[in-house]
Amino acid sequence: MKFALYNKKRDFKKTREPKGIVKNKYHHLFVIQKHAASHLHYDFRLELNGVLLSWAVPKGPSLDPTVKRLAMHVEDHPVEYGNFEGIIPEGQYGAGTVMLWDKGIWIPEDENPLKAYRDGHLRFTIKAKKLKGRFSLIKFKSLKSSKDNAWFLIKSKDKYAKSKDEYDIILEKPNSVWRPPFPKGVKLQSAFPKIIFPELATLTDIPPNGENWLHEIKLDGYRILTFKKGKKIRLMSRNNKEWTKYFPNLHHALSQLSATNIILDGEVVLLDENHRSDFQLLQNSINSKEEKNFLYYIFDILYYEKFDLMSLTLLERKSLLQEILYEANQDCLIYNDHIIGSGAEIFKKACKMSLEGIVSKNIQSPYIEKRTKDWLKIKCVKRQEFVIGGFTRPQGARSHFGSLYLGYYENNKLIYCGNVGTGFNEKSLTQISKKLNPLIIKKNPFATKPPGRTGATWVSPKLVADIEFSEWTDDNILRQARFKGLLPIKITNPNKILYPEGKITKLDLMQYYDEIMDWILPFIVNRPLTILRCPDSYKECFFQKHINKSTPQHLYGISIKEKEKTEKTIYIKDREGLLSLVQMGTLEIHPWGSRIERVELPDMITIDLDPAPDIPWKKVVIAAKRIKETLDHLKLKSFVKTTGGKGLHVVIPIQPEYPWATMKKFAHALVQFMMENYPNEYVDVMTKIKRKGKIFVDYMRNQRGATSIAAYSTRAKPHAPVAVPLHWDELTSRKKDTDYTIKTLPERLNHLKKDPWKDFFKIRQSLNLDKLK
Repeated sequence: MKFALYNKKRDFKKTREPKGIVKNKYHHLFVIQKHAASHLHYDFRLELNGVLLSWAVPKGPSLDPTVKRLAMHVEDHPVEYGNFEGIIPEGQYGAGTVMLWDKGIWIPEDENPLKAYRDGHLRFTIKAKKLKGRFSLIKFKSLKSSKDNAWFLIKSKDKYAKSKDEYDIILEKPNSVWRPPFPKGVKLQSAFPKIIFPELATLTDIPPNGENWLHEIKLDGYRILTFKKGKKIRLMSRNNKEWTKYFPNLHHALSQLSATNIILDGEVVLLDENHRSDFQLLQNSINSKEEKNFLYYIFDILYYEKFDLMSLTLLERKSLLQEILYEANQDCLIYNDHIIGSGAEIFKKACKMSLEGIVSKNIQSPYIEKRTKDWLKIKCVKRQEFVIGGFTRPQGARSHFGSLYLGYYENNKLIYCGNVGTGFNEKSLTQISKKLNPLIIKKNPFATKPPGRTGATWVSPKLVADIEFSEWTDDNILRQARFKGLLPIKITNPNKILYPEGKITKLDLMQYYDEIMDWILPFIVNRPLTILRCPDSYKECFFQKHINKSTPQHLYGISIKEKEKTEKTIYIKDREGLLSLVQMGTLEIHPWGSRIERVELPDMITIDLDPAPDIPWKKVVIAAKRIKETLDHLKLKSFVKTTGGKGLHVVIPIQPEYPWATMKKFAHALVQFMMENYPNEYVDVMTKIKRKGKIFVDYMRNQRGATSIAAYSTRAKPHAPVAVPLHWDELTSRKKDTDYTIKTLPERLNHLKKDPWKDFFKIRQSLNLDKLK
């Protein structure tokens, strides 16, 4: 039991401290309690894994990065302890006064904070009333005992750091952080309002910049204002309709709030299996007799006890709201958190995670009962290609056609998924009509019977439309579809199966690349390419690297001298180029380690780890980490990716300042160092006899004309595996090279907190070979 020691030390009949119960609230609560026990100290607590990890800091925190404060690790405390302030009676453990000295949240800087804590080095950022910025907790490694509970609390160098001689936060801010019964500056004795019109956000295309804006995730639910006056609770819609009866679990939770009179503003949602708000699921559940766990994400407080709070700034209101909801400790009443600044980055991340969008709010704004530009909503839209299977007659002044019938292939059948009738102008209507007319057929090409089919004109499913839409319905129909254009690359044989094991078609492959376009393009555009073409299946392929007469228009050629003659090597510039490769039946993309502007000067080094068949995966992982360690000693940052085969690539971005021959020598020297240190494990030749029981460490990828599989490229192997960039700490014996395919990789990318190769092209590191001479 996590709280066995905590509960054993306390008699809960005599102390008001909360009894230990694990609460998985995942709020990352941070508190410091000033504890005047037998010796004054400061209890430093971080919420993780359902408990408050706790350290006793005798001298309290310091803002000076040169000061290491001793922090003695003590037993875990319950999350509810974060609200405790009072006197522990004489005779009880820790007898004395407990004051809530600071409170807020902490943001882990480690990818896996639980592992970092267990390893004894936890890094985090604090956002609280008093402490702000980056800190570390580092365990003191005692030679005498591995059970030593001594840690050090250390402030990192950032804009919040201050010299101990300049400022002592313990002396400057000695008091409790609890607010008075009502916020300062609020007009007294305001009557409890019977009705409030909610503040509404203005739709815009681009999120605002600057630190005066906070950003919340846009939720897809019902906007609900809560009016709690005494024991009476009303849940009101934005149109002032009462919805209390539909949300019994929320009514019960709100009745448990300690506040007598309170008005809250938020969004009621239901989450789907991917933990995303789902409006259709919510709508279908409203009148259901089945009990549902409705969640109330609360983002504002408008009235508290007898005080109107709408004149306060948004940041002041949210600060008070956060305290009230932490104290309430009701799982279905959720504080809708926010991030200040970085609007464009947050919006981009929200869209990659397939969320509806974000709401941006001016942190200094009061609450205004109308639509304002202090609140802005920015919606993510989904975009995908669909096959055109027919069209409807035009109505009114519309010419040529009314809407297009859309579909996608599944199990070699064309499945109807909706119509699109907006996004056209007279010019596009004319152009599309000219392409549709030659394709007219009599038979419905869809496997199903679309609505309105009696007035439809069917066409052979040859054209592909680029469609923007808001979401899929439960019936797999597009909502709010809008035409963006015809796909410039005509797909021939879209339902041709290229990977028989998973029945993956040519269209599936094109849709994969279109979905991950932003991830792969930086690694393949404007670089000489060698492509592996497999027109019929991955089992029958051939390499191509030169332009020929049948090469599509979106593929370009750069003249490169090879031996005694000059050939035009393929390269692409954009999205159309990549999709043209798919149309050609390309299953593997292999770029050079240099760009077309500087073909003779590589900007990356690739070390390929290719294990013999009898080598276990964990040994390949160890080899990659040994190379990283060597490169770390040379002060060279390296990156790792799976190859979609059976090995790994360690890749080093460098300044394009040395020719290929020099790069090859450097890579060979690195490999020889590995072989000298581990002669029984690694080999640098391809001969099968010499490779048995060893890992072939290939440095030849770094000679002129050599290529390596591109990050995010598919491979010509069963189930369409993909070469995938990883974080170094993701590389474990459990993470296999073939874990990701075109069916599973998009989900990984949607849920990544941070791109593992985010800084790859930003790093400006040199080999500094001239200094080594």
